[in-house]
Amino acid sequence: MPRILRPRSAKESIDLIIPIFKNYTLAHRVVNHIKQLDEKFNIIIIDTTPPEDINDPKIPGVTYVVASLDNRNRIADTTMHGEAIDQAKIHTKTDIIGIMDADFFWFNPHLFDLVKEMLKKYECVGASSRNLKSQEEGGYMFSHWMAKIVNQDCGKDRIDTPAVWGMFIRRELAMSMPFHPGNSMEPGNTIRRHVRDSGQFYSWHGYPAADESWKSEPEDMQLCVQDAYFYGSPFKPCALHMFGGCHYLNMNRMSAFMEATERLIQKGKSLWVKNKYLSFGCD
Repeated sequence: MPRILRPRSAKESIDLIIPIFKNYTLAHRVVNHIKQLDEKFNIIIIDTTPPEDINDPKIPGVTYVVASLDNRNRIADTTMHGEAIDQAKIHTKTDIIGIMDADFFWFNPHLFDLVKEMLKKYECVGASSRNLKSQEEGGYMFSHWMAKIVNQDCGKDRIDTPAVWGMFIRRELAMSMPFHPGNSMEPGNTIRRHVRDSGQFYSWHGYPAADESWKSEPEDMQLCVQDAYFYGSPFKPCALHMFGGCHYLNMNRMSAFMEATERLIQKGKSLWVKNKYLSFGCD
C-alpha cells in the first residue's frame, strides 16, 4: 500500500512527483534540497525499481508509492517513466502539479510563489531540452545516447517546451492527457505537443554546467558532468539537471556522481545568492 501524506490544503501547496529507479541516494538528496527550498511542496516519490531491488527510502514527510508496471525493466526506461508519472498523478490533489527527476535541483527560494503566479497565465512552465550553447543542428541537449534518441524523437517542433525532468503544469491539463510516451520514446510528448500548439508555456533553456576546469578532473568526474546543465541565466541559474542519476549510480560511480552533483549545486546556489537582486525575466 502507498504511504500517503497530505499535510496542507490543495490551495496552499503543490504536489511534486519524483519518479525514481534504484537511485535512493539521490532521492534523499533531492528531498532534502526541496524541503530547504520551500516546505509548501508535497513530495510524491514513485518507485520504478525492479521488485527484488526495491528499498523503501523511508523519507519522513514524503508520500511513497511503488509503481505497478507490467514490464518492469532492469534498466531505466522512458516508457516506464511516463507510466509511473501517470500512476503518481492519481495521488495528487493540488491545482498545480510538479514533475521532476531525482537529479534535478531548483534554486529559486521563491519558486512556489513564482510558479503559482506564472500558471495563472501559462498552462505549463519548466525546463526545456534546448542547449543554448549547442552548435549542432536543432540545438539538442546531451551527449548521452538515450537523451539523443529522446531529443531527436522530440524533434525541433517541441524542443523549446517544458520537459518532464523539471516542469509544473495545471492540474486539469496533467489529468487530461497521458505522460506515457505511446509510440514515442519521450514521456509527456502529448502534453508538449499540446502546449506547443497552444503557445501557453514558458521555458527555461539550458547550457552546460561544467566549465573548462572540469577537464583536469579524473575521468569518472568528467563523465558525471558531461550531461549536466544549468537553466536560465548564466549569471543566475534557476535550476540544475545532472541527467544520469540512474545511469551513473548503477555503474559504480556513485561517489563521483554525488561529489560532482554537490559541487554544481553549490555553484548554482552561490550564483543565485550573489546575483539575487538582478532580474533575468522569470527567474
